[in-house]
Amino acid sequence: ILMAEKQKKELEKAKELFFSWQLNEAYAILRRFFDRLPFAPEVDHALYLSYFVRCLLELGKERELDFYLKQIEHMSVKWKTPELSYQLAEVCCLSPNRDLSRAKKLLAQVISNPEASHIHAKAKIFLAYCYDLEEADVAACKEIIDSVTEKVTDRPTELTLELWKLKILRDQGKFTEAEKLILDFITKLDPQRDWYAFFSAQVILT
Repeated sequence: ILMAEKQKKELEKAKELFFSWQLNEAYAILRRFFDRLPFAPEVDHALYLSYFVRCLLELGKERELDFYLKQIEHMSVKWKTPELSYQLAEVCCLSPNRDLSRAKKLLAQVISNPEASHIHAKAKIFLAYCYDLEEADVAACKEIIDSVTEKVTDRPTELTLELWKLKILRDQGKFTEAEKLILDFITKLDPQRDWYAFFSAQVILT
């Protein structure tokens, strides 16, 4: 059974609230949903779970985070979907007990799975993030980001991909070119709706 339209609208609202930095409001919607998580989660469950975990991380809700991380682990073992593998990789990377080696392995599995083409771009971007955290390997990050040839229609993912291209220019020491492109990029952003991209661009610019 496909996710009910009303439920999908609520989760989309939570996603918008997250990217508008209204984390408490996003958390309230997502918490209601995941507290009644069905026994057979759909593809969309794993994708929205990503925003819930990030809300918990940002809001410092460590006890809840620990509980839901175990839930994700259990779900990923039981259903073995690429969406859950991607989510588990995010958790491995972002949680206090970081495990970059496992995150990279999970993301590589997702990227090599032709049935997961709808999340290949997201997986590649996050894989570049893992390499950046682990070794600050600019060449590896550039190779991964350049390999994103899939069409990206999700605005947050599109902005994140563009940010990575700007960051790589900066990390390569191409400061004049990077500065010009970052300033152009910032003019396209709404500081409230695109808070994450706006803040990240300012950090790269600085």
